[in-house]
Amino acid sequence: MLKADFEISKTPAAPAMLSLAARKAVNDAAQASKSLRELAAGTQSRMELSNGVGWHVAVGSDFAVDLRYRKGACILLSSRSADTKVLLYRTTPALSALPKADHEALLLADEEAAGKWEKKLKQRVAVNEGDMGDEMRVLVQESAKRLLEHFVGDADMESKVAKALKHSLTFKYGHTWHVIVASKREFCCLPHFVPTTHADFSIDKYRVVVYQYGSAPLDTHMDVSQLGNRVALLLAIMSLVVYGYLLLTASDLDQRCVTATDAQGNKVVAVGCRINDVLQANARANWKGIALFGTVLFTVIASMLRIFKNTLRQKAKQA
Repeated sequence: MLKADFEISKTPAAPAMLSLAARKAVNDAAQASKSLRELAAGTQSRMELSNGVGWHVAVGSDFAVDLRYRKGACILLSSRSADTKVLLYRTTPALSALPKADHEALLLADEEAAGKWEKKLKQRVAVNEGDMGDEMRVLVQESAKRLLEHFVGDADMESKVAKALKHSLTFKYGHTWHVIVASKREFCCLPHFVPTTHADFSIDKYRVVVYQYGSAPLDTHMDVSQLGNRVALLLAIMSLVVYGYLLLTASDLDQRCVTATDAQGNKVVAVGCRINDVLQANARANWKGIALFGTVLFTVIASMLRIFKNTLRQKAKQA
């Protein structure tokens, strides 16, 4: 049995309630686990039961990551008694432009290989799991081997390899790739991934996990509804500002010269108003009405989108 003494790390930051739920999930799983894989599986099942599907879990003693995770949905926990860390995160699609060239470290590694430099690693490869095709996996393994050879001995070596490998995968195969490099083979990662993009292999003592995944469908719908909510609120505020401006800057003529309707349905104009005064007063009155209508309309839309987003969040928790 593993000890249930995992505590939340200060970074990355996450909402307090989510962090507490993650700590409970990890410690409950630790009490019922005898291996890293059991800990990862137990944590993932408990976290998805309480906070919705789409949680990825990585467990190990020392590993570096290059992930595209959702803001506020990445929690790192560390055991006080054992040299073990648990990383839980949800992913989100990348929006940046694709790189125009391969990572410079790989280009330098190719030059080093061409110069027949003496290898520092034995480069023994073992495939642990994954559904990536053999041809693609071999290419990824070759890139990983060259990067490990290039960065071996550097400070923060695993982070540099993860960053360079993710850049290379993005350049060759598009968004959104996630890369984890562990300094020991005793490591486990249970991700959600696009079919045929997951590879988990070891090179000498190092463990490398790569996979491609944007986000769960419900996450995408929640992102769209949240964006719509913010846009609607912005438009409501703009409409309110326009309405307030027209209301506060109206002159006596603007208020007095607005065309009115008498009891017989005839349009009447106040005495002393010129044609230009009437046209200006009517235009301001029309725009004031449009601005007021826009304020109400966009506020209602924002409220409906907020309700829809909350419904999706509850649906995700029950999935």
